[in-house]
Amino acid sequence: NLALACEVAAYHTTAMQQRVAGDRIACMREAAARAADLAPTAAITLHAQANLARAESQLLDADRLYRESIARDATYPDVREDLTELLTDVGHLREAEREGRELVQLEPTSALFWFRLAMIGMLRDDAALLDEVLARVASIDPRYFFGLTTAFRRALCHGRRDEARVAIEGAFAASPDAVALLLALNRWAQGDADSDDALSRQFLRSTFLADGLSLIAKRGEAELYFEVLFDPRDRDKRFDSFRHLACPVAAPMLADPRGKQFLREAGFEAYWREKGWPPQCRPLGDTDFECSPAPFEPLPAAARGVIMPAGSNGP
Repeated sequence: NLALACEVAAYHTTAMQQRVAGDRIACMREAAARAADLAPTAAITLHAQANLARAESQLLDADRLYRESIARDATYPDVREDLTELLTDVGHLREAEREGRELVQLEPTSALFWFRLAMIGMLRDDAALLDEVLARVASIDPRYFFGLTTAFRRALCHGRRDEARVAIEGAFAASPDAVALLLALNRWAQGDADSDDALSRQFLRSTFLADGLSLIAKRGEAELYFEVLFDPRDRDKRFDSFRHLACPVAAPMLADPRGKQFLREAGFEAYWREKGWPPQCRPLGDTDFECSPAPFEPLPAAARGVIMPAGSNGP
């Protein structure tokens, strides 16, 4: 449990708290080693080891260990949530939806677990899937932050500025305290004259924010984008970066040579060569690859909930 707490700490702490807490990977490594000493084959130990591998950009090892944990205890939902997240992050959205569907069948009362399916809908720009899963999120917790802000996140990803503004203002009206920061940063991203440019840049440089990269891409700030993307402080979150690069709003960053460098260093190329490539990227022989903007096409409604064949990553 300590290893899992280390992994999620960045999502719930301030910049100062993150500096005091220290290296999240070191924390995860120590706790996972202790768990392995106590219960080396337990599902929760394998889960902790998988999260550590993911944090260290060993995405193939993370995939293997998540599946080993599920095989050890198929009733343990948290590890299936992280496998769904990993598959989403590498762009294997069909398999991610399959795992996400199994996850919410196993535990249908978690807003977070339904939100994993919403992330897939956001990347695909899939209104039908989003309507379905966000209705379930709202029935569980109508003030759930990620439920309130998914419409904004979708519009932000796909470069629809007016829609993003309306969505974040609606979320702010529903939960002002929770959404105030995101509202302010979106005003900076769209270049509002009353936004605080220096403070926004300082925050994005100093504090991990799940939506930070897409906000910077909206602003069109390539240098700041890659400064934040390569920041060693947040190297444990690099696994969550391809979905930002794949968003249409970040098309210039995906085409930038630094984007390819990052995807190689963060373990994506190695994963894709063994497990299959997303629609945006393709191999160039055995030693190179390229990426360019391409959509994640929505899965036909009739196919949702159907188990896809093994190895069918699709869009």
